Amino acid sequence: SVALQDGANGGLASNYQLASGQTATADIARATLSVSGSTVADKTYDGTSTAVITTGTLSGFIGAEKVSASASGNFDSKNAGPRTATATYSLGDDSVSGGLSGGLAGNYTLSDNSLLSATISQRAASTWIAGTTGAWSNPANWDAIPDRANVLDVAIPAGVTVQFDSDAGATQLRSLTSAGALNLTGGSLAVANSLSTPTYSQTGGTLSGTGALTVSTSFSQSGGIIDLGGAVDITQVTGNLSVGAISAASIRLAAQNGAISQTGALVTAGLLATQAAGSTVLTDAGNRVNALSANSTGDLMLTNTGLLDVQGLLSSLGNIVINNTGGISTSGAIAAPSGAIALTANSPLTVGTAGLQALGDVNLTATDLTSAGNITLNGNIVSTSGSVIMAAANNLVQNSAISAALVVTLSAGLAGSGGVVSFGPDATSDAKSVSYLLNGLAVTAPPQLTKPVEVAPANFVTAFLEVFEKALSEPVVVVAPAAAAKTRTADAEPAVKAAATEADAKGEKTDAEAKGEKTTETTQEKAKEKDKEKEKEQEKEKTEVVIGGNACTPA
Repeated sequence: SVALQDGANGGLASNYQLASGQTATADIARATLSVSGSTVADKTYDGTSTAVITTGTLSGFIGAEKVSASASGNFDSKNAGPRTATATYSLGDDSVSGGLSGGLAGNYTLSDNSLLSATISQRAASTWIAGTTGAWSNPANWDAIPDRANVLDVAIPAGVTVQFDSDAGATQLRSLTSAGALNLTGGSLAVANSLSTPTYSQTGGTLSGTGALTVSTSFSQSGGIIDLGGAVDITQVTGNLSVGAISAASIRLAAQNGAISQTGALVTAGLLATQAAGSTVLTDAGNRVNALSANSTGDLMLTNTGLLDVQGLLSSLGNIVINNTGGISTSGAIAAPSGAIALTANSPLTVGTAGLQALGDVNLTATDLTSAGNITLNGNIVSTSGSVIMAAANNLVQNSAISAALVVTLSAGLAGSGGVVSFGPDATSDAKSVSYLLNGLAVTAPPQLTKPVEVAPANFVTAFLEVFEKALSEPVVVVAPAAAAKTRTADAEPAVKAAATEADAKGEKTDAEAKGEKTTETTQEKAKEKDKEKEKEQEKEKTEVVIGGNACTPA
C-alpha cells in the first residue's frame, strides 16, 4: 500500500489522494546454496560416460527452510582411465520442517558445475549382441564396444563375421578369440597376448602388438600390415595361401592343398617354416628371414637378405632355389629328389654335415658382394642324374664327398688372386668328368670314391646318414696350382697300410676278398686276380694325390 505524506511546506497531504489500482513490480532473487562432500563413484567401462554422483551436505538456507537435492553427471570421456565428472544438481521440496510447508525449492539455487574425480576401469570382456555380420565400430553391436584400451578380452561367436574398419580407430586388447571370422579393412588392432581365429582376411589396416596370431582354416591378405612380437602360425586348409607384409618372432605357413606365395615382405629374427602341397615361391626383395625350414611338393624358392640358417629343405617334385644377400649355412638336409638345387650366397656358403642331394644339377655359388665369398663343404653333395657346379669368389674347403652322374666342376678364387682350395681327409670327388680350378688354373682333385655315395631319405628330423668310411685323420692340406703333387712320398705306404688295418679291424672286406669268396680257387683264376691287382697298382700310380701329408690313391 502507498500513503501520502506532507512535504516541506507541510499540511498539504490532505488535499490529495492516489488513484486506486496503482501497482509496482520487483524481483526477489533466489538464495544460493552451497554443497560440500559430494562424491562420484568409480565404475567399470560400459561404453557410456554416465557418472553416478552422491550429493553432499547443503548449506545457506533461510531460517528454518529446508529443501532436498539430487545430482547427476557425466565423465569427460567414456574411456577407461582417471576421469573428471561434472555434477548437475536438482533441488526438490523437503517435507514440512519448522512449521513451514513444502514448495520452497524455488527459493534456492545450487551451482551445477561441481567437478569430481573418479576412475573408469577396463572391462574384462565385451560380448557381441548383433547378428551374423557387422562393423566393429558400431556400439549397437556390443554390450560395450571394445575400442581403444577399454576392454581386455573379446570373443567372436561361431558363425559371426566381424569387420574391423577404420572407424574402429586404434584398439588395444589383451586377447581376441574367435570362433567365427575377422576381416581387417582399416584402423589399428593391437593384441598383447594372442589372436586366434579360424578365418582371417585383411585388405587394410594394421595388426600389431606383442602377441601372437593363429589362423587355423582360411587366410587372405591383400593389403595392410601384420607386425607382431609373438609367433604367426597360419594354416590354409583349402586352396592356395597368399601372404602380405608380415613381421613376427617366427612365421609358420602351411597350405595343405595348395601353393604358398607372397605380396609383401616376410621379416623374422626367428624361423620361417613352410609346408605346401604345391610350390612355395617367396621371392620378395624385402624378405629378412633368419632361419628357414621348408617342405614343398613343387618348387621351393626364397629370396632373402641377412645371414640365413637353412634347417632343412625338401622339394619332392620340384626344384630348390635360394638367393641370399648374405651368408648361407645349412644345419639340416636339403633334398630335391626329382629336381635341381641352386644356392647362391652373396657372402660365405657353408654346407653342414647333413649335406644335400638332387636328381638334377647342383649349383652352389658364393660371391663377395657382402663379405668373403668362401664355400665350405662339410656334408656330401650328390647329383644322381646331373652335374655339380660350384663357384667361390675366394676359398673353397672340401671336407666331404661330391658325387655326380655327369660332371663335377669347382672354381675358386674368382674374385682375383689369393684364394685357396683345400681338402680334408674325407674329401672325394666322383663323376665322368672332374675339374677343379683355382684362379683359372687346374689343381689336383680329391680321389674318387671307393663306393657310391648312399643317400638317405630327406626329412627335417634326421640328417643324411654317413655315406663313406673315414680313411685318414691327418690335417687338411692346402693345394695351390704349383703344389699339385705328382710323386708318392716315403711315408705313403705306412698310411695306406694303416687304412687297411683299420678296415680289417672293422670287419670290412676288400674287393679282392669278396670276389675270392665267389670264385673257385683254381690256378688260372688266381693268375687272373694277380693280373688285375697289377693293373690297379698302375692306375694308383697315375691318380695319386696328397692329403694330410701323405700320397693317397683311390682303391
